[in-house]
Amino acid sequence: MAKPTYYSKRMLWVKPFVDSVSDLVPVDRIMRIRDYRVKKGLDSLSYGSRLTYGNRYSINIELDVWKKSHKSYVGETYQIILDTVAHELAHTIHSEHTPKHYQLQARILLRFSRILKDNGILDHSIRWRRKK
Repeated sequence: MAKPTYYSKRMLWVKPFVDSVSDLVPVDRIMRIRDYRVKKGLDSLSYGSRLTYGNRYSINIELDVWKKSHKSYVGETYQIILDTVAHELAHTIHSEHTPKHYQLQARILLRFSRILKDNGILDHSIRWRRKK
């Protein structure tokens, strides 16, 4: 039996979303889901990544973005975070950007949106708030 997935402290809130798609993607093969931020002054090249270690995966999600206009880090929107999680989860089945990959990503996002709707969260443009 595989070890349980490690979630960084700031990514624990995505666990119910990830668990909800265990019949679509091999959630038990995900080693960790963690957050990162791009250093001040550097450009962000992507919202996330999926790394492969044999048949196990590590998913990294960017939670904070450096905004020159604010001169500080600003939390990413929940919409972008959950879309990125869905995208990287779809990569655990389809490593290339093919129609099947995007179809799976859409099915994952439908599950995520049901969870949001069931919890009364209809505005996905809310930003992640980092604790100081």
